[in-house]
Amino acid sequence: MSLALTLSHAPEKVRPVLPGVIVAAALALAAGWIAGGLGEPLSRNPVLVAMLFGLLIGSSFACPDALRPGLDFTKRYLLRLAVVLVGFRITTRLFLDLGFMPLAVAAIELILVLTLLYAIARKLFRLDAEIALLVAVGSAVCGAAAILSMAALVRARDQSAGIAIALITLCGTVALLAYPVMFLGGWLPHLDDRLYGVFVGASIFELAQVYGASFAISDDALNTATLVKFSKVLMLVPLLLAASLVFRSRNRAQEAAPIPFPWFIVAFIGVVILNSEITLNPQLRRVILGVDQFLFLMVMIALGITTRVGRLERPAAPGA
Repeated sequence: MSLALTLSHAPEKVRPVLPGVIVAAALALAAGWIAGGLGEPLSRNPVLVAMLFGLLIGSSFACPDALRPGLDFTKRYLLRLAVVLVGFRITTRLFLDLGFMPLAVAAIELILVLTLLYAIARKLFRLDAEIALLVAVGSAVCGAAAILSMAALVRARDQSAGIAIALITLCGTVALLAYPVMFLGGWLPHLDDRLYGVFVGASIFELAQVYGASFAISDDALNTATLVKFSKVLMLVPLLLAASLVFRSRNRAQEAAPIPFPWFIVAFIGVVILNSEITLNPQLRRVILGVDQFLFLMVMIALGITTRVGRLERPAAPGA
């Protein structure tokens, strides 16, 4: 009754979008509640729970046409808003304080992991080009946020983004469980707490997973892992700007419709600068970051519902 009343009073242009947005928000709330009740490590990774929850619903039920405009709006515009709000986690001072080592690790990893993992995914595992690109980007930079940002930039299929996110978050959860056990069990004998922090920050994708895997060891491991992880997050800006230039140039060469300039990345940089120049009230900051995470949960739900794993195109034939 309340939903029908809301729709009847909404502006005409907004009305088609509301059902899908409301459903995504309601299911995001449910996914967060479910994650909180599952205990460690899933309670630290509601993104994975939301993605799997959405995939389960999307695989079990056909998405009603009435929800599609709102789900598409969530995947396109609310995603970009979520990426912009990530800027409130970063300051220029943090960038300066990182020093050379974390940035060097992040830059080297960006180049090596992106190129090698993409080549391995295509040549060895014969993955679809979009999935291979998104998995490589998520592994090289910062997990789901990088995948969703690149997917929005290159207009990747929803199925490709959904599969890439599921693979990345599942691998990160396995690492969250395995790394502390390996370190404490003496299976990483050449790593002290600081080097373990570098290893965790460089190899685990999501910030919550990095926090969990390093906090279990020591404050030194946690601080080092966090610095390396933020360095990887910073790599998202030059990567997306470079990718924008590459894909715009390629589309012009093929006389295709040009990819729009990623203005949301410019807004992201603006938020970082703003966050560096002013000190937000801690409660306001907590609210903003909470809204940001909730928007990402909504995007995951929307992606999962509209992703039909069985309909993915088969990997290209050898030599393709």
